[in-house]
Formats: sequence, C-alpha cells, structure tokens
Amino acid sequence: MTSIKRKYDVDQLDPIQEPNPKKPLVFHDIQPDIEPEIKQFSSDQRLALPDEPTCVVCGKYGEYINNDTNQDVCSHRRLKKKKQPLEIIGHVHDYVASNIHAKLTNYQEPLSIASQSKQLVTQMLQAHEVEVKGSHVPKPFSTFDQLSSVLGDTLLKNIESLGWSMATGIQRQAVTVGLAGRDIMAIAPTHSGKTAAFLIPILVHCMSLSTQDDYKRRSGPYAMIMAPTREICNQIETVCKRLASGLRNIRTCLLIGGEPLPNQLFRLKKGSQIIIGTPGRLLDVVTHHPKLLRVWNIRMLVLDEVDAMFSLGFGTQVKQILGKFPETTIRQTFYFSATFQDNVMDGLYKRLKEPIELKVSQQLEVLPETTNLVRQTILWVENKSKAKKLFSILDNPKYFVVPILIFVGSRLGSEFLTRAIKKKRTNLRVVAMHGDKSQEERSMIIKGINQTEPAWDIIVSTDILARGIDLPFVKLVINYDMTTTLDDYVHRIGRAVLKDNKMGWSITFINNEHQHLFEPFVKMLATKSIAQVTPLPTQLKRYLVDTQSILVFFKQQPSLTTVLISAVAATSFVYCFIHTSTNAAHAVEKSRRKGMSKRKLLTKPEEKYASLKIEKRFVNPFEEWTEIPFYKTVLFWMDKTLPVMKPDLNEIKTCSAVTFTWFGQSTCLMTMNGLTILSDPVFSKCSINDYLGPKRLRPIPCQLEDFIDTVDIVVVSHDHFDHLDESAVYKLGNSVVWYIPLGLKNWFLKRGVDNVIELDWWQEVTHENRPDIVIACVPAMHWSGSRTPFEKNNTLWCSYIIKSNTEKIFFCGDTGYCPDLFKAIGERYAPITLAAIPIGSFMPTHLMQHLHMGPQDAIKAHYDLGSPRLSVGIHWGTFMMSDEHYLAPRQVLEQAWKSYTEECSTEDELNSISCSNQTKFTTTAFGQTVVLD
Repeated sequence: MTSIKRKYDVDQLDPIQEPNPKKPLVFHDIQPDIEPEIKQFSSDQRLALPDEPTCVVCGKYGEYINNDTNQDVCSHRRLKKKKQPLEIIGHVHDYVASNIHAKLTNYQEPLSIASQSKQLVTQMLQAHEVEVKGSHVPKPFSTFDQLSSVLGDTLLKNIESLGWSMATGIQRQAVTVGLAGRDIMAIAPTHSGKTAAFLIPILVHCMSLSTQDDYKRRSGPYAMIMAPTREICNQIETVCKRLASGLRNIRTCLLIGGEPLPNQLFRLKKGSQIIIGTPGRLLDVVTHHPKLLRVWNIRMLVLDEVDAMFSLGFGTQVKQILGKFPETTIRQTFYFSATFQDNVMDGLYKRLKEPIELKVSQQLEVLPETTNLVRQTILWVENKSKAKKLFSILDNPKYFVVPILIFVGSRLGSEFLTRAIKKKRTNLRVVAMHGDKSQEERSMIIKGINQTEPAWDIIVSTDILARGIDLPFVKLVINYDMTTTLDDYVHRIGRAVLKDNKMGWSITFINNEHQHLFEPFVKMLATKSIAQVTPLPTQLKRYLVDTQSILVFFKQQPSLTTVLISAVAATSFVYCFIHTSTNAAHAVEKSRRKGMSKRKLLTKPEEKYASLKIEKRFVNPFEEWTEIPFYKTVLFWMDKTLPVMKPDLNEIKTCSAVTFTWFGQSTCLMTMNGLTILSDPVFSKCSINDYLGPKRLRPIPCQLEDFIDTVDIVVVSHDHFDHLDESAVYKLGNSVVWYIPLGLKNWFLKRGVDNVIELDWWQEVTHENRPDIVIACVPAMHWSGSRTPFEKNNTLWCSYIIKSNTEKIFFCGDTGYCPDLFKAIGERYAPITLAAIPIGSFMPTHLMQHLHMGPQDAIKAHYDLGSPRLSVGIHWGTFMMSDEHYLAPRQVLEQAWKSYTEECSTEDELNSISCSNQTKFTTTAFGQTVVLD
C-alpha cells in the first residue's frame, strides 16, 4: 500500500477508471525517512477536495491505492480483506448510469421487458398517461414478477404481501429507471404509487452496496429520503420497513422533529442504511453530528413532495443539506412531487446528470391537473354564511359519510371551527389537526382516521394533511377556506381519493376573496369530464366564455374606419337576409299547410308521412312543426375540451353481440351480426371556419384514421355541421358505404366520394355484401342546410333502421317529438334491440321544442317505438348549442326515467346499466362501450 498524491487526469465521475500511464506519479508531501501514520478506519479520513481521488467504497479522500486491485481507498480497513463479493461491471447497456451502485446492481432488462417493441412501449405509456423525456430510457414493465431476477425472492414476496402485483403508471417507468441508477424528476398525482417508485430501486441498490461491504451493520448510510412533514416521513418509513422485511442488513432511521433526538442519534450510531427525515432535523444532525450521519457514504438522495418543501419555506434548509455532500461523489437523485413550480424545477435541474423526466396523468404545462377520481363541487358562499352552509352539508345524509376532512386556512381557524362544531353537534367526534399538535397527538389522529371504523367523524385541519399522507377512508373533503394557489387545491382534494381508486367527493367554498384564482380555476375545472365537476356557480360561469374566437378578428388591430365600414356592411347584409328569408318562409309555410291538408284523410304512414317538397325544398309534413327564423338560431358557445375514455376499436370490431359506443353528439359506433355502423361522423369542432362555432366540450377519444379499417357503413341523418364533418368524408372516403338522405349525393360527389346510396323516407335497401342486412330510411322532424343560409332544406333529413334476421338498431337523427310518427315506426319495425335517441339541445323550449327532443319527450318516443331493449341518450354534452347546462339532459333523463318506471322497476335495477331483457333508457360515458349479451 502506497501513500501518494497523483497529478494525472482521473475522471472524477468514475472512481474505478484506470490511471493514465503517460502522466508521472508525484508523491504526497512526505518528509524523508518519516513513515506517515496509516489511517485505520474510514471515520479517520477526511473528505476529498476537488480534483482529489475518492475512495471506491465510501467516497472520502482516496489517500491510498490497493495494489491488488489498483483502486483508490481511504483507509486500512478497506484493504483488510482481499475480497470482491460483487464484481463491478462496466457499461453493459447505455441506459445504466456510471455511479457505483448502478454498476454493482448491473440492471439488465429481463427478456420479457427487453423484447417489447417501441410501439408496445409507447402504447403502454399512453394507456397509463405517462410522458417520458430523456435519452437512453430503460423500457417499462407491467408486473413485478417480470423483475423477479432483479428484486430477489424476499423483496418480491414483500411487494406481493402489500397487495401489489400490477405496477401503477409511475412505477412502470420509474422503477426501471431507478434500477439503472439514473436521475429522475417525476410529476405524478396523489395515490399514484410514488413512494414505491423510489423505494424499490433504493432497496435493491442498498442490498448491492451492503453485500459489497460484507453486511457490516455500520456500513452506510446509502440513501437519504427527505420529505416536508413528519407525517409523510412516518408513512414512507412504514412502507420501507414492510418492503425491507427479511432483507439482510437493511435498516431505517427516522429523523424528524417532535421526537427525542438522543433516540434517533442512538439508532444512527447502531447503523442504518436508509435515512428518512424532515429538512430541519436532517440539517441539525448533519451539522452537529457529521460522523453519525456520514453524508459522504450516501449514494442515493430522494426529495419527496419537492414543491411543498420549497413553498413551506424549507428551500434554504434543503440547499444547506445538499451543500454538505461532497462534490466528488456521484449520487443518484430522485425528485418526486404532484406539482413542480418552474423556479423550483430550474434550480434543482442543475444538480441532475442526464435526468429522465416523467409526467403522469397528462400534467398541464400551465394549469395544474386535478385527479379524475374526485367529483368536485364549487359553492359560492360568503364568509358570514360559511358556518351555516357547512352545517347544512353535515346534516345532509347524502354528504355525511365519515370521516370528513375539512380544510381551513390557519391553526386558529382549525381550533375555532372545531369548537363550533362540537358545540352545535355534540354527538359528533371532532378533532383539530395542525402544526402545534405534538408528534404523539398527530400520529394518534392519523391512526384514528385510517382505521376501518374511524375514530373521528370530522377532522378540521390546516394544510398539514394536504400532501403525501394516504388517507384511504376519507370520502369527502370540504375546503372551508379556499387555498391561495391551485397547486394546494390539487393536493387538498386528492385526499378524497378512496381505496381501490373509487370516486370521492370534494366541496369548495369560494367567494370574491379568491378573485385572483377565478380564471385559471375555471379553466382547470373545464378540463374535467361532465361527471367530475358539478354545475358551477353563476358568478364563475362567465369565465367559461372563450373570447379568443372573437378577438382573433381584430388581431391585426384594424383602423376604426375599417371596423365601421365592416360593421355597416354586415348589418345591411343581415337586414336584407332576414327580410328576404322571412318573406320566403311565410310563402313556404303557406304552401306546406296546403300540402298537408290534402293528406289529412290518408291513413297509411308511408303515404301520410311521405317526404314533401315545395318549390325545390323539402318541408316537414307534421302538424307539430313550427318554422324558426334563422336569426333566432344564434346559440351560446362556450367551454374548453374535457378528457375522455378510449375504447378498444379492435375488440368492438370482433364482437359478435350488439354493441354501442358513443363518441359525442350523434356520432355512435354500433355493431350487429359482424356489421360495424358509424353514425353522423363528426371529428372536429362544430364550426363554419376555424374561428366561428361552438367548441367541443370533449375531444374525440379516437383518431379518425382508426375508423378506416373498422367501419363497414356510415349513416348520415342530415347535413348540419354537428352531424356531418367534411374532414371525416375526405378521410373515410370510398372505403365505406355511405347511406344518406335525398339531395345530399351531389355534395359527396364534389368531394370525390361516390360510394353513396341516397334514400327517401320509408325506403329500404339490402346491403350489397350482406343480404341479411337491411338499411331503412325513416322520417324525422327537423331541417337541413345550415352550411350556408341559402341552402336551407335543399336536402332531406331522416333517421335509420338497420336490421338483420335477429336484431334491429334504430338510429334517431335530430328530430322533434311527433307521437304518431314514432308509433308508426314502432308498429313497422318493433321489437327494436337498440335505439340511439337524442335528448339534448332542448332549451329554450320556444325555440327548440320542434327541432329537438328533451329527455321527457325522448322517453315518450322510447315507449312509442315499442320499448326497445336498450335506448341510449345521444346529442348532448358535446357542444354548447342551447341554454340548458351540459349535464342537464343526463340528470333530467335519470329523474324522468325513474318516475316513468317506478311502478315496474326497483331502485337497484335503475341504478345500473343492465342490458337484460327488460327495457332500459340510459346514458353512457363518453367513449364507453355497452355490450348487449
């Protein structure tokens, strides 16, 4: 063994690198004939200075060289035995990091993972909404069994004992990245499995390092995990202990405030491989007891809930702790949080080496993303009325499901509200939770919340319970005091996610004090589905209006003269058009009435309700029809897009049963006896151009190209923009057979599509390749020609019956309610297996009652048709084209159907989508597939 100081170039990022033989060796400052004292233990050695060699084992100053291995070591202890329990292997794969523990573990993808194609990997990540950025990324896995050769039997058994078999979205990618020793910056929502995502690779690496150190008890620590609160640290240690059970020489040490320091120091002295603590206590120990908390040994560093640590004022402490680590040691770093602020990300990113960034649940770049597993209710409540509103909620059995978590803005507020509830509701078990509570009290409260039979009915808490802590039995969160940031709001409502990812509920009180949050808050809520956000208060609805489409016309800042001339010209045109169209409408209506009078004595439906054309335009031959002037059809356009479910088109295509999948408005995918039918295809927003038209509330869940190999026929009810999408016609083209109403063929021919069959009312045709399939065109009460005002009613409108030898599907295009018409269809075609019936765009009634059916009229039509086995409500919740709230059609249908069927159905039957032989009228989720067995 030689004491030397080498001046040759050694890559400090690789302590195992061979010296450059071309450089001379220069001896350290040693006086002649004086043998320097050899340091016996690692604790006797100092930390390495910049550009000095580091010990291959502990990272301290590598003062000596092991002549047998030619590696740098810090003390005689490292030379005591000539042993190499593990062989350090070079970079077998480019995804493995250069740090020591990564080389010791030497993660190699098992065959079941390595054989995954790029396409399969992409599909897996997309299915779990995981976005990955970085180079040389290890492939994700699906089940922990795939990693059995890496994890070992004991750790795998511990994982299974926790009930984990399938990995969550964040775990699928983060675990393999961690096993490869790579740095990670991960953004994932609450309850996504973040804790296991970093603990599992840490435990594997700790086992490798412990083996290298011959399982010495005081070896280490190898990993430090930092979290903002004691509760989160407690939770992490609990999970870590369960995972490490039975693993040789793997111990944890909890360093948190509120607990006696001597006990924690004693545990450190006895030896711990994984340190878990809060920034304050960790800084205290690393500053005053550096020989107990040997940061130079730490190879893995985890910062959990990073955003919270910096927002709670721990940023300085975190930086001071990081400053204690030797710069020469190569560490693996994990950053985890539900959200990341840009200023925090920028500062931390510099400390990472070739990091891999993970984002789960489609995190937005500007607005935070709330969980999809919490239904959010926003109530406008003034401060003086908060208590009254709270007690009304607590008195309502619909909401009162214990334990209830109420968030307030201050510790004092927590105590005051707790006393008020105890005073007015003496029968309730209420407790306050805040930072002034002792650690023992806080642990007792959390334990009481997480019991199967909760010890508390109501917990009034500050944001101390908002992050990181699993509260699987909390079903309702009430934001009594709204948060000051949207990130905090996201964390708070995340407490309501139930076990097994069942839907929870959050109720938030809001008023003018939170005005600075209104616009981004409403925009964030607008990204949720209609099932996840209840109707907003009136005071917030105006923030739903998208003014961009209006302002785009003035983006070039035109002169005042140009604006005035344009306004005058537009006004003149509108006046002339209204005047002309009104006179023409009166003339057509007069002729229509005259034509209908001749049909009064007719009895056959196909004669009485035959299509009627007056002055080259089709008209409605129904008594119930009333013409609505064009200028009165200007409707309300609002809202952003919302997330949706993604159906499996291949599975739908191969299904032999009758299936129904709704894609919004009247776009439906239906199958019957091996035939796939697409109705009224609309895959873009309802719009005349890019700037005008109602925007979709929800995007289509599939790409239009996905339908090319799936669809056999397309049925089109009429030519309105929300029922016939020009881009769909171009893309599907002649690959499908188009069934269209009279007068629409020329429109298709102009777009190069000639595989069309034009039908009149009551006309039936047999499918060319399927003689057992008949497509029938049946009447509807509506109108056509919205593409330009001058084409009104130039083409017919209709509904369809598609029938086989065993099944019948009724697709009802836009129509008002006409009882005789539906009875005539029912008499001819009943029994009907599946009916798609419109239920939306029914308000204001004086404008819409003859154009569209509301839920009550739709139920009447259902019975007029002979009670189909299953009727599904369509034409709702996609575009804001009328006055009713987008949830109203579904809610009104549920209530109306219940009242109609009370006498013959039970409550349980009504609350489930049951496709049995009993008749049923329901709605489906957007993109949900219903199979009629």
